Amino acid sequence: MSTHYCHSCALALGHYPATNPEVVNLTGSNYQLQKFVKHTTPGTGSWVGKNSIYADPTYEAYKNYYVSGSLSGSLEIDANGRKNVIWYASSSLGTCWQNGAPVFSGDAVKIVLPEDDQKVHHFHIEASGYQMTACAKCGNPILS
Repeated sequence: MSTHYCHSCALALGHYPATNPEVVNLTGSNYQLQKFVKHTTPGTGSWVGKNSIYADPTYEAYKNYYVSGSLSGSLEIDANGRKNVIWYASSSLGTCWQNGAPVFSGDAVKIVLPEDDQKVHHFHIEASGYQMTACAKCGNPILS
């Protein structure tokens, strides 16, 4: 079972990921570069399974989604202690493909491995696949 916190409470509790969103290089490792290419270049990801492709493929847009999510998204801590950040963007970010067919146009961002400067990356998701829940500390509504 996961625990969810709003950005303010996660920060106050010291749970917020350590990677600084202002200085992280999202293509700074081979792993991150592969994720960047996978989520910004149509046709580069495997057509088997799901792959979200951002409509704006520039590095600046990709980094801005990370910065926005890191500075305002809610934090999920799963049963294994892994952290993910979920940020509702409120507008379409691009198409998600599954087995070569479009399945949704994402309006939220999920940041995974946010405490690992070499593996942190993100992709867009569909907010309707998530639910509104209460922050575990203050009770304010958040996307989880």
